[in-house]
Amino acid sequence: MFRLTNVGTMVANSQAQRRLATMLMEIFALVVGQVGITLILLTGAGLFVRSLFELLGTNTGLDARNVLTM
Repeated sequence: MFRLTNVGTMVANSQAQRRLATMLMEIFALVVGQVGITLILLTGAGLFVRSLFELLGTNTGLDARNVLTM
């Protein structure tokens, strides 16, 4: 037979396990979200760098030879 104190301990342990599981799920969700945002930012940065290199190779239509800049 269970004593009353053992039942109380079991209920407290069950609640603690539930809180721990909830905390772990929240942490996992935050990590997954952070990885997702990181991938999006890295993809955007790569596209930006590629666009800059393409712009550097684009002919502007101006002849910059023999031009003095200050």
